[in-house]
Amino acid sequence: MKRLRRITAFLAKEVLDVMRQPRLVLVLILGPFLILLLFGLGFTGKQAPVPVILVIPEGAQLPPDLANRTWNFGPDFPVRGVTSDEQWARSELATGTVEVVAILPHETYSTLLAGRQITIRLLINAIDPVRRDYVTFVANFFVTDLNKQLVRRVAEEGQRATERLRDFSSESLDDLILLADEVEGGRFEQAVRRLEGLINDTTYTAGTLESTDSLLTGLIATLGLQLAPDELARLQEARQRVLALRGDLESLKEALVAPAPDIERYRRQLEQARDTLHDLEGMAALFRQIPPDVLIAPLSSTTENISRFNPTYVGFYAPSVLALLIQHIAITFAALSLVRDRLQGVNELFQVSPVSPAEVLTGKFLSYLLLTLALGLVLTLLILRLLKVPLYGDPLLFVLVLGLEIAAALGWGFLISAVSQRESQAVQLSMIVLLAAVFFSGFFLNLSGLRREVLPISYALPVTYAIASLQQIMLAGRLPVAWHLAALGGLALLLTLLAWLIYRRQFRLA
Repeated sequence: MKRLRRITAFLAKEVLDVMRQPRLVLVLILGPFLILLLFGLGFTGKQAPVPVILVIPEGAQLPPDLANRTWNFGPDFPVRGVTSDEQWARSELATGTVEVVAILPHETYSTLLAGRQITIRLLINAIDPVRRDYVTFVANFFVTDLNKQLVRRVAEEGQRATERLRDFSSESLDDLILLADEVEGGRFEQAVRRLEGLINDTTYTAGTLESTDSLLTGLIATLGLQLAPDELARLQEARQRVLALRGDLESLKEALVAPAPDIERYRRQLEQARDTLHDLEGMAALFRQIPPDVLIAPLSSTTENISRFNPTYVGFYAPSVLALLIQHIAITFAALSLVRDRLQGVNELFQVSPVSPAEVLTGKFLSYLLLTLALGLVLTLLILRLLKVPLYGDPLLFVLVLGLEIAAALGWGFLISAVSQRESQAVQLSMIVLLAAVFFSGFFLNLSGLRREVLPISYALPVTYAIASLQQIMLAGRLPVAWHLAALGGLALLLTLLAWLIYRRQFRLA
């Protein structure tokens, strides 16, 4: 009973010491909340546009689609200029006027015709690794967009070829009607001349379709893009039909130039040619009705987030900020406690009293646990009410995680206080732990991006487990990982035990 009374006395003493400083309490509550509020109001998460200069060498062999175009890649990738002076572009990059210089090679057209990719050199000048990765990401999209635009132009050329096919089919059907009249009237010489003209037109159309087919297939393979396979096959089928039509027309010619024209054979070949032309008209119309954008990119995607939490920067970082602040407050409370008692000579008074080191630590531990937990709950209430951050999980689990984090942080604080000789040293060590928490806890950088050799630092910090657990409880409504809770409890027990061993030795030597 006496032991409990002595522990309670220390608990009341520490609580009253804090409560006698209302400004301190106000700063501890409102300060972190105002910082989080200002961050939420001021941070948009939007990256600045990436200005670019295009360098096209003098006399470069550009394909017509590159040479005769207006360069525009949207507001996120504004083109600040097109030049042939690479040195000037590099100077603009060095001074920060632009962030990307895209340099096209000199032999672009011959490279493309040879079936090789055109390599565009992208120069960047970045010191911020996040910005560097973003600029590289956007620059790669620039190349992808350029590839798609090139293939789109080729697809348009393919559709123009099918338009030629449609015109050819319509005109050839008219010629076949006239041809039939000439044959029925016995004007075989005129019919043969008309057939020869039809055969020449058929040969030209087949060549056009073959060139378009080869260009489409080669360019798509070179650029690594994909045209709708059915439409490409339809274009190839149209070319085969035209070649078959040429064979039919040549058979017609043979039937007419024979010494004794085979009229029945002629009529059969004529009907077959008409059927082929009708099929070609239908194929041309079908190919024309599909937009080029669909031909070059037949697939699209939509994203649906099934999470109850609509991701926002404030909402996502609120549990992390709360966990970081709670750890720092708890460590600061405990770190200044024992060293202040030692410097003020309070330990000497404890030596002549019946109080033990364990009772001192227990009383201080419980007082700071209750104080920090109360501060954490007030901050949580402000976050939930004013910042509209959700709490989908069990509130009792939330309080449990917060309490375990505070207990582990107090263990760190008491250990720092036990090994510190001065208050300034305790403050400095507390700040070092804060810096370690910012970089190694997953606050800004995911733990998966850290090397295994430095992960023990992360696992020694209570905030590491608290961030992951609070995010799961608040934002996902899921249970925290069990071993995270066990790790927090283990840290609290181990660190407090180490602090007690050191403090007990100092207590005896005081």
